[in-house]
Amino acid sequence: MSTELQYNRFLIFGDSITEFSYNPYPLGYQHVQFGFGAALQNGELDIIQRGYAGYTSEWAKHFLEKIIQHENKPDSRILLGTIFFGTNDSVLGGPQKVELPKFLENIKHFIDTFKANGIKPIIIGVGKYDGDKWEPSRQEDINVLGIRRTNENNKRYSEATKELAAREQVPFVDLYSIFDNYEGDWHDLLLDGVHYTGEGYRLLFDELLRLIKEWYPEYHPENLPYILPYWRDLATSGGFN
Repeated sequence: MSTELQYNRFLIFGDSITEFSYNPYPLGYQHVQFGFGAALQNGELDIIQRGYAGYTSEWAKHFLEKIIQHENKPDSRILLGTIFFGTNDSVLGGPQKVELPKFLENIKHFIDTFKANGIKPIIIGVGKYDGDKWEPSRQEDINVLGIRRTNENNKRYSEATKELAAREQVPFVDLYSIFDNYEGDWHDLLLDGVHYTGEGYRLLFDELLRLIKEWYPEYHPENLPYILPYWRDLATSGGFN
């Protein structure tokens, strides 16, 4: 039986929502939350988390190629990855604002960079925003820096990203619509108005796995072969030879 430990990779690339995706207590929350990144790790691909709090697509475009060059190895390749920006880009003002045409240009650059390196891209659109939770603790950002958010602009960026993904023929996670159509109260999907509760991450995870199964079935967890033999096979074969 083979014992070669050559794990291929899955890159999750984005802002703080990606960065916090392994934290069971995000933002100091008192109860354990479902972890999007941790759940993805429950498979035969190594998850490479590259999330950067506060970052926009404009800033992130300067180092994606360096991430890929560093993480791609001859015997351990990045096979697929998520691209999740827009939460910061879509603010109405301030240093993080990226105008929609430039934002779409950057997302197209990410898609092209993934494809050029043999990585299957999955685009995640910006979700909804709860100002009642966010704004009371962000008055300096709002009044001094001019960083304002609205659901109208989040939806505008989401719809435009969805159209881009369709043109580029890559899968798109329509988080805005998923949150809008949530059977419960969509406000419960947001911890602080921007970042996700475990339930918000779970909805993202479920839709991501559905799209992988539809678009890239060979990389769905149920179709990936074990790197090491299954323990029952070892038990019946007498172990490693």
